[in-house]
Amino acid sequence: VTQISNSAFQIFQDDVAQAARTVNLPVDALLSDVVVALMEPHRKRALKRGKALKQMVPRECHRLRIALKKLRYAIEAASEVRALRIAKTDRALIRRAQDILGRMQDLEVVIEQVRAAQGTPGTLTLRTSRSADVVVRHLERRCRDLHVNYVALRDDLDACCRAVRQRARG
Repeated sequence: VTQISNSAFQIFQDDVAQAARTVNLPVDALLSDVVVALMEPHRKRALKRGKALKQMVPRECHRLRIALKKLRYAIEAASEVRALRIAKTDRALIRRAQDILGRMQDLEVVIEQVRAAQGTPGTLTLRTSRSADVVVRHLERRCRDLHVNYVALRDDLDACCRAVRQRARG
């Protein structure tokens, strides 16, 4: 076991107390309670952004992906500190949703780059511009397919977020 110096432990205690104040817990709250409380805003944000994602708006997809990423990290931290049992399937579900949204974001960036090249005079010939249109249509179709995949996961993702909350309150 590694020993922690008094000053390092004091810094740790101060950090936990600061985090506790952030989530309206007493400064002497248990670290496990603080970690679980810190997870809650990420869970709420992921739920809210997930429900709001009705269409493929790249910026909103990206925000949802970041919210899910923060939720997953918070869940993993809570699992370590509080023996919070989160099913591997729930973690995999969150990771899958992140992956889908990440791929959508990547495709949107490529679509924007191709369109920008098409809009720049002298960059593309008429023939290559037509080929770029074909590529853009293919990428847009792939984005729609990914969006359908995300929508199919959404109810399970909502249920997962609710189950995480129940287990955390446990």
